[in-house]
Amino acid sequence: KIKFHYNFPEPFVRPREAYHAPHKIIPLADSENEISAESIMIYPPGIPMLIPGEIINASFLEDLDFYQQSGSVIFSELNNGYIKVIDKENWEKWEDSDEL
Repeated sequence: KIKFHYNFPEPFVRPREAYHAPHKIIPLADSENEISAESIMIYPPGIPMLIPGEIINASFLEDLDFYQQSGSVIFSELNNGYIKVIDKENWEKWEDSDEL
């Protein structure tokens, strides 16, 4: 039996704002330091690992790979190795930010 362990990603904006922001679809493997525009859940235990507005980091990608290799079911909007992230080039809020 696999014991759940996880380091939660850092939030950058509220989930609603991220969900409605301009987005693009990129390979999950290339998403480090991007801002998620969708949720990713694993089962078991059946909780979100990532929600819109959180910064995708290396730890998240490693944990997600671990759970996939361990037989957990991954739920996301795309379910094909891709993820929706905020399109920072077309996001007005990004122009006012010097982060990331």
